[in-house]
Amino acid sequence: MNRFGWILLLVAAVPSLLSADTKKLTVAQLQDMLTSLQAARKSDEGVANELKQIELTEEFTAATMNGMANLVPGPLSTEQMYVLEARSSMLPPPASDLPSAAAPDAAAQQAMLSKARDYVSRTYAQLPHLTASRMTARFQDGTVAAPTYSSVQGGITDNKDPVLDQAKNWVRLMNSRADTVESDNGNEKLVKDKTPWGSNGMTASVGPPLTLNTAMQEIASNGDPKWLRWQLINGKQVAVYSFAIDKKKTHFSVLYCCFPQTDVAGTTHLASPLGSSLSGSGASGGAAGPPGNVQNNVQWTNFKANSTYHGELFLDPDTGTVVRLITKADFKPSDFVHYEHIRTDYASVPVGGKSMIVPTRSFTVAELVPNGDANAARVTIRHQFVTQTYRDYKQPGGAAATSGAQQAEPKPPVDNNATKAIGEINADVLAARAANKDKRYADAEAIMLKDTTSKPDLILPWIELGLAQIGLQKYAEAEASFKAAIAIDPRSPKSQRDLESIRQDAHQDRHFGGRATGSVIISEQDRAPEVVGIIYSSIGEVYIRTNRVPEAETAFDTAVQANPAQAAFYLFNETKLFFQVGNTDAELKAAEKAIAADPTRAGPYYFKAQALVSKASVDASGKMVLPAGCAEAYQKYLELDPNGQFSADAKGVLTAAGLPLPPGSGKKS
Repeated sequence: MNRFGWILLLVAAVPSLLSADTKKLTVAQLQDMLTSLQAARKSDEGVANELKQIELTEEFTAATMNGMANLVPGPLSTEQMYVLEARSSMLPPPASDLPSAAAPDAAAQQAMLSKARDYVSRTYAQLPHLTASRMTARFQDGTVAAPTYSSVQGGITDNKDPVLDQAKNWVRLMNSRADTVESDNGNEKLVKDKTPWGSNGMTASVGPPLTLNTAMQEIASNGDPKWLRWQLINGKQVAVYSFAIDKKKTHFSVLYCCFPQTDVAGTTHLASPLGSSLSGSGASGGAAGPPGNVQNNVQWTNFKANSTYHGELFLDPDTGTVVRLITKADFKPSDFVHYEHIRTDYASVPVGGKSMIVPTRSFTVAELVPNGDANAARVTIRHQFVTQTYRDYKQPGGAAATSGAQQAEPKPPVDNNATKAIGEINADVLAARAANKDKRYADAEAIMLKDTTSKPDLILPWIELGLAQIGLQKYAEAEASFKAAIAIDPRSPKSQRDLESIRQDAHQDRHFGGRATGSVIISEQDRAPEVVGIIYSSIGEVYIRTNRVPEAETAFDTAVQANPAQAAFYLFNETKLFFQVGNTDAELKAAEKAIAADPTRAGPYYFKAQALVSKASVDASGKMVLPAGCAEAYQKYLELDPNGQFSADAKGVLTAAGLPLPPGSGKKS
């Protein structure tokens, strides 16, 4: 019997939310869909495929997305959640984020706009020279780069259209990178970029962005701002205004790199029906000639254009602080760039003991013609989504960025440069840890690749790198990262004695359900039990994902030996991972070990029952017959957690088998 057969009977009546004519969903409908898919035990790939077909009608906020993290089963579906967030970033939020307060009168509206003008010109435009770490992730759908080559033998009888075929691809993560950026007076400086845009299959905006200072001036003088609505952002009510800037009254322009211009030169030979040869050089008659020599020469050129733009301005009604700016530039259908919509979020962050309002996140949504065929009969369209996250703002030099508490710290025992480097890596580890927690695995990988290259003797960067690589399904790389952490001698003179390893408070993690944690700061690379436990339980996951069962079991047993206090935690994770890959025998074995480690935890009983139900049979009367121990495991789960995540499944199986449900209730796991 199929292991999910009986459970699927319970969800078969749930209608599909993705019929051919139901592609647009609200955020609430998305959550309902994910809940149904989870109940149906959809695979990571299956959930990702469903998410690819959705267009949200409301903004999908980061807070809402994080609240649904437990509903997506793996990295493929997680990636598509980020796509939905970016794709919906310019939309109004659900009605629950739209306060019912009445619009202010005309005088109050103008007063808010006046405060905003003063804030931008007198406060934001006076920001000091700052540096920040910027994480950039690029998503796009189908693309094909025009080939750059010469002296290629070829005919012209191939009817394939690789450009149109590639354009059918779904939006996916292309790459991510970390940069240190600088800003003066609130204006970000361009970073030197040697990326071969265009020929690498991607395009990028490479010109100076529209700054908040310039945008505010143009909105105030020419934008005719109008009241739009109230909205909640991070729990605070903000005022939203619409505006529109005429092309003749703006300095706004875009500069995109790069688009191909292809010249074909050389000689071609086509065989005619009569056996003659038609040559590009004018030859005729006689037998067909030799293959032609065709040269394709590609020049990659920029696209630059000025444009009208419109958008929305989000203001703190009390202070005039700009908390969000959306600009939408639209171009001609014949242009290589059809539109570019940008949203920038601003928030208060501590910089040197002061609070400064700075950019914290941005989204760029663009539609363009990547192959330079805007005037062709059939045009390839690419949709591109770029997200950027800013953190770790600092003032270079540090004089103004040092608080009294920081000045009181003792001087480092070695040299200032080494201590500074360690401090930066520590900040990176915490940033990568936060990115892994939020399922931004590509961001975490980019941060930790930099640090493991510059300081390969530190344990914690290798651990966070390995966790990010598991999330990206780079299992070979993850295994190498964890083994690198194991191989480091913690007593080495190069040990990270000044690297603070903050063992984060327990939280729901993408694979581990909350890591082995505490709240202690350690000052030496001493392989605390929690550190060893997370290394071996993580490498155990790699082994499970790559079907190396004995090695996986040994790895989890090693984690338990290293950190016995978290034995039940590790063994339950092992159980769930074997469940995810469909190894019922290993799942049953791990569940029994988890139950022995903590018989009061409900979850392992459910997964034990799930492993056993695959061996159920049907008697002559059509009644389900459960194997020994299966019903007892379901009943014990319900005793401990009668309203838990899997309670409906457990009750459904027991009912289908004609068995009683346990009376009363017990504690939840």
